[in-house]
Amino acid sequence: MPYDVTLVDANAPESEPALSTFPRTVTAGGFTAGYWFWELAEFPAVLADRFAHFDEIWAPSRFCHDAFVRSSPVPVRWVPPHVPERQAVVAERARFGLERDRFYFFTAFDGQSVPERKNPAGAIKALAAVCKYTDRRLGLFVKTQRSYLQSRYSAELRDAAAGLPVVFYDGTASRAEVDRMIACSDAILSLHRSEGLGLLPIEGLRQGKPVVATAYGGTTDYLDDVSGFPVDFALEKVGPGHEPYPQDAVWANPDIEHAASQMLRVVANDDEVRRRTATGRAKITQLYGLDAAAAR
Repeated sequence: MPYDVTLVDANAPESEPALSTFPRTVTAGGFTAGYWFWELAEFPAVLADRFAHFDEIWAPSRFCHDAFVRSSPVPVRWVPPHVPERQAVVAERARFGLERDRFYFFTAFDGQSVPERKNPAGAIKALAAVCKYTDRRLGLFVKTQRSYLQSRYSAELRDAAAGLPVVFYDGTASRAEVDRMIACSDAILSLHRSEGLGLLPIEGLRQGKPVVATAYGGTTDYLDDVSGFPVDFALEKVGPGHEPYPQDAVWANPDIEHAASQMLRVVANDDEVRRRTATGRAKITQLYGLDAAAAR
């Protein structure tokens, strides 16, 4: 007996392998939806045949929705996910080698993905720029995992960070450990080139941390001049060597000087910073809270 509804939570490239594990009777005659994440404004033509397996596609952000709907022969629905609220944790800076009296921005990337998309190099450039304009003790906390898969890029990052107050933490961490890292930090910095959703900024706002992020991609669902500190950008071609992203597609190149300016505003920690952060936190609850997600 088939299920009335089957939700396949696997991205477009993995949808066929995922469906192949099901007996045909699971989806025969029922309604099948695919929940896809994608990070660029253009959906690859080579994946267009994946739509044929589904009656509907769910998109986690408006950015993803717009990318899918241009190619999809089936309906596409905007369905933001539930992002669980984490339990409060104790901020233990010494645990990660962070100084007690320094203001830290937090960023992260995974070597198994495309680190250039997360753009930690841009975060290091922004820190170098902002340090020229203030005597405040600032720093950047960079969480990485599987950096050995991108050894040359990782070495270039460390070279770029030489002489700057940058702390690297490399390795797979538990969910609770990542929560501690966010708690230890003063703000979130995401100078991404594109995001399908932008989980780290969401989790940062959930913990009451101000967010500086590129004003492009999935983060625009919840981050603007009222709820955070968006960074200007210019679009440019992805270029070769960033598979699975097509080299002729585009992504954002964040404005480093504007990022530095927004970081300085956050460091001020004045009423406006607190107001925007509180607004962002409320927006995150409205969009990604359990009740909102259940209603969708």
